[in-house]
Amino acid sequence: MTDRATLGRVQVGQADINSYRSLLDGGAWTELERAMKELASRLRGRTIWNVNSTARGGGVAELLSNTGSRSKARPPTSM
Repeated sequence: MTDRATLGRVQVGQADINSYRSLLDGGAWTELERAMKELASRLRGRTIWNVNSTARGGGVAELLSNTGSRSKARPPTSM
């Protein structure tokens, strides 16, 4: 008998995009804010699915969990 894998939901929290502010100079941060506003407008009302073979472990899962959190990040405070 072969075991079958099942799909399950993985909760992804929110992250604060402002944690990246110190990595960018003022011009780059302003461009990031502009790009985030445009992207938010284009994605409004849509759903993005990320399907991965593991929720935890394996390296890629850890990278994707951080990326998932960042994709749900609150806009920069100066917006």
